[in-house]
Amino acid sequence: MNEHIMLPSDFSGRNAAQARSAFLQLVAPGVKKIIADGSRVDMVDAVGLGILVMTQRRLQKQGGELVMQGMSKSMAMILDKVRLRSSFGVTL
Repeated sequence: MNEHIMLPSDFSGRNAAQARSAFLQLVAPGVKKIIADGSRVDMVDAVGLGILVMTQRRLQKQGGELVMQGMSKSMAMILDKVRLRSSFGVTL
């Protein structure tokens, strides 16, 4: 089963509790892929990246993956800068 989530424009510590909760609800038994749409992201920080990494690890434990879709330029630049882009499946 696949799930979809739209990342907020401000994917930073300010929205961390809400974003973490949304991702954790999606990582359920039977979910093999979460597709995260990053097209609206203007701001991302270490907290936002940490949520993505946490989600990826949890999905991998159950044989799944996190796929980044439609990344904004800001999101793509940050993922490239911290060398995380290759850690996720990426569709543009």
